[in-house]
Amino acid sequence: MPNHVDETCTLVHDMRNQLLRLFGSLSLMETYLEQGQTSDVSRLIKNSMKSAKSLSEMFDQLLADSQAESSGEKAVDVIEAVRLGVDIVIPEKEVFVQWSFPPNLVACGLTRLTLTRMIRNLAENAVRAMQSRGHIFVSGERIGERVRITFADTGPGIPLELRARLFDGGGTEGSGFGLGLPSVREAALKAGGDIRLVDSEIGATFQIDLPAFDLKKGEKVAA
Repeated sequence: MPNHVDETCTLVHDMRNQLLRLFGSLSLMETYLEQGQTSDVSRLIKNSMKSAKSLSEMFDQLLADSQAESSGEKAVDVIEAVRLGVDIVIPEKEVFVQWSFPPNLVACGLTRLTLTRMIRNLAENAVRAMQSRGHIFVSGERIGERVRITFADTGPGIPLELRARLFDGGGTEGSGFGLGLPSVREAALKAGGDIRLVDSEIGATFQIDLPAFDLKKGEKVAA
């Protein structure tokens, strides 16, 4: 099956999840209002607005990636893709995110949907490891012909005994660590890049390298 079909199926699955969250929040609001319990309504309204915003961004992304696939364009705005990948996952007021990106940071070799999915997997792991409370630090930079994205969290980190097989399919199954990381590495390699776990004093820190795209020349940056 072509890769873009797999990506579209993944996005549709995410959209369905957001719809279910939205429906669940609205159903709870209806129940609370009928019972005269208004203390949690404000929180549910915020959750509903977050789900609606995510759905809107996903629809825009689906359209943009469909246009990119038909034209053969593979340049992606790194900041937009990374922000969406994190925003889909983080619970409000429990996980705080710090961003650091230069303007006009563009990668190539993959679609925005693929990069969003990669970051979403890292964010899901981070939120799970931190038990939905902590900090995430996401930064990007241009290093020669590469775009480097650094993703760090304040969780317990990756146990030493799991690091060697972290990116192997099923290597960390049942451990609660590294879920989705094999697919993240596969996507990075397919784009001409890679992902690695780097040493850090607190939590887990990952670096994703991708080919850089020169907007002025309209082409991949030569090595």
